[in-house]
Amino acid sequence: MKDNGGLPQVYRYVTQVHAKALTLTDKDIAAIQERALTQLDPESIWAREFYIANDQVDRHFEHFDRGHLQRFADTLVDKSLLIGHEYEGRMAEGLFYKARTGREQGVLWTLGTAYTIKTAANEHIRALVDGGVQRYGSIGFKPDWAAAFCDICGLPYYMPGKEGDWCEHFAGEAYDGEVCTVAWNWKKARPEQVEAYEYSLVYLGSQYGAGPKKGAEDDELAMLDAGIVPAAARKSALLPERKKVMLVKDKELTDIKGAVPVHRPKTADRELAWDGSKAVSDLKAFAGGPDKADVDWAKYRQGFAWFDGEAAEDFGSYKLPHHYVEDGALVTVWSGVTAAGAAVQGARGGVNIPEGDMEGVKRHLAAHYAQFEETAPWDQQGDAADAADDPPNPQTQDTDDALKAMFVQTATERDAAIAERDVALAGLEKSTEAVGDLIAQVEQKGRELADSEARIAEAVGDLIAQLEPTAALADSLLAERKAEVERKAKASGVDELIGDLGAVTDLERLHEVEKAVSAAFDEKFPPQGRAKIPGPGEDTKEVAADVVIGGPPR
Repeated sequence: MKDNGGLPQVYRYVTQVHAKALTLTDKDIAAIQERALTQLDPESIWAREFYIANDQVDRHFEHFDRGHLQRFADTLVDKSLLIGHEYEGRMAEGLFYKARTGREQGVLWTLGTAYTIKTAANEHIRALVDGGVQRYGSIGFKPDWAAAFCDICGLPYYMPGKEGDWCEHFAGEAYDGEVCTVAWNWKKARPEQVEAYEYSLVYLGSQYGAGPKKGAEDDELAMLDAGIVPAAARKSALLPERKKVMLVKDKELTDIKGAVPVHRPKTADRELAWDGSKAVSDLKAFAGGPDKADVDWAKYRQGFAWFDGEAAEDFGSYKLPHHYVEDGALVTVWSGVTAAGAAVQGARGGVNIPEGDMEGVKRHLAAHYAQFEETAPWDQQGDAADAADDPPNPQTQDTDDALKAMFVQTATERDAAIAERDVALAGLEKSTEAVGDLIAQVEQKGRELADSEARIAEAVGDLIAQLEPTAALADSLLAERKAEVERKAKASGVDELIGDLGAVTDLERLHEVEKAVSAAFDEKFPPQGRAKIPGPGEDTKEVAADVVIGGPPR
């Protein structure tokens, strides 16, 4: 087993900075205010949404799946926006207060929204981002290195597998015309090992020059320690002798026999029906046929999972087709993949290919299952099969029984937990597929309506702000008028009307009560010669004798 101690704890993934200016909603301001220690003026807040990472093959020839992108979104909130991954000696430039995943133009993204407070010190940075000059960003995250797998051979890329197997390819290099890429597989990851640490604004050139310059031989290792070198350079720094071996082995891959190397054409509609005869006919035409003399056999074999290299120019040497041809290019057909997968497992009499080629065939088909976010049937059964194939080790027979039982129980519990997690993830992926489509539609509508909604929200907010003083004044006038009516009612001795005043909440009802009270008051205190109306706390009888000039009340 090779030393993997050089793998960095924090891995950096570079993307272009796509930042969206935001119209802050009340919900945004509330979320930001929760994180502040003092009351903030909304006008002092600068906030942008950043495209953090996506599911496409990147410039390091690696790509994330949906699970990793969702994990980044789940762990990015309350993490810092930095400059150049500077973890020491510099404060954060901003803070992420929300994050999500979303699909735009067929690409699945992790998106995070960060804010900062406008200051003279950060004005330059804000201007560069908004002006499109600051074009690159990089997420710093903690990976589970054991979850990275080669797309050609399907073996662990950075860390040895449980059987000690390890990919011998290098990302970005071509093997029989296929460029090696690396997939981060969430189903193989330990969730607690993966976490977004920060997101930094960087300039692309700095990625290769970071860290001290020790000399020509140490450059790659210095960049490796910084964790920001391309995958091919990173791996060659760890395993230089393995890279030399592969340069020799590449020459042996020009004329292969057996399993067709993994590739990933575009996928056809999942509901498209499979017709094997149509597929073979399409593939012959695609390769220049149908005449054998005109066929480009290297092109023809791309539509199959296996061929006999000793009879490579015979149509009968090609088995397990699973592609159609659309607009001059191969497309992967889901029902074709499942038909080939069923044949590999023995359906309809199985398929007659050498046992030694079966692993490569399954690896090829498993890559197509993954294109549709499914797991190949044989991979679902892998753990159980591995456990059944493990022979007893005679050297462990004398192990203490209690200790052995403890290890067995721990392994069983671990395998059961993994199985439950895989079942839950599979169910979640299927159930969220329709939701993902719906979310994409809603997001499209949201983008179409965003500007008008923002303007409507702003207008409504202004109107509410204008009406609030009017409403307060109306409440005050209503209260004063009720108090005046109550004083008249008390002076008139109309107790039953006083009781109704508490239920009065609108002017129309108040007018009815006021009319009745005024009639009673005029009857008791004629308008001629009236001095005043009894006020709060004054004795009604005593005041009544004083309020009428020219004699006592009637």
